[in-house]
Amino acid sequence: MKELLIISGLSGSGKSTAARVLEEQGFRVVEAIPASIIPTYMDYFASAKADKEVLVVPIDEAKEVIEAAKATGKAEIDVLLLYCSKKELLTRFRLTRHNHPFEMVGLSLEDAIERDIEYYQEARPLADQVIDTSGLAASDLRRMLFLLVGQDTGKVKVLLSSFGYKYGVPEDADIIFDTRIVPNPFWEKELSDLNGNDQPVIDFLEAKPTAHLVFKEMVHYLDFYLSESARDHKGSLSIYVGCTGGQHRSVYFVNKLFEEYKNKYECVVVHRNLNRDSD
Repeated sequence: MKELLIISGLSGSGKSTAARVLEEQGFRVVEAIPASIIPTYMDYFASAKADKEVLVVPIDEAKEVIEAAKATGKAEIDVLLLYCSKKELLTRFRLTRHNHPFEMVGLSLEDAIERDIEYYQEARPLADQVIDTSGLAASDLRRMLFLLVGQDTGKVKVLLSSFGYKYGVPEDADIIFDTRIVPNPFWEKELSDLNGNDQPVIDFLEAKPTAHLVFKEMVHYLDFYLSESARDHKGSLSIYVGCTGGQHRSVYFVNKLFEEYKNKYECVVVHRNLNRDSD
């Protein structure tokens, strides 16, 4: 059966970037088809030459479009929703000076984003995948998309991402490990401006028994969880490791997890908040 990927999300969350990446991956991209003509579109798609297609829809139409497309039974449908925090969306719109679509009907920017979030919550139960783009660089979003829609290798696809609790918990996390119990390198004067990729920080954490215990418990749980996921043919997992600011401890542990699992699963590393602020 043909494959149709439906993408929607909050305005400003990265739908255009996602569409460009997927086009590079061989998907034909179609945008803004209203729910009323979805049955006609699905008939066309079923008979068209393209085997992989992406349908990009506004978030206020997402629920209706997804339900209409699935009801036809004409294709295998996956749904990807993009989310972003309200605080970051406010910054993005103000920096780019773009208007939110709902501002055009008289809403303030804050109210427009709130309206988007309401529509997102309606569509959220229908999603197969969610990507929270808060704090993500465009290159990070590209890596996450390549992981989700790239060639199927038969291995479970694992996103390993660090984050800072001060910026909020990512919307798309399947598993979260909190490493704030581990001594914080930030409070060492010579380490505060470095991050978990830097050898002095690595040496500091390697010398802490708590860090070894935390990593041992992570691996103990993930060995079980990932093997069960592979047995159940679960396609992808998003594993997040958090510390205060996403600079030191979480980066260190994500890198160690990558080394632990890179040969067993298809892994991608994203350091969501790296260099955004201090830990």
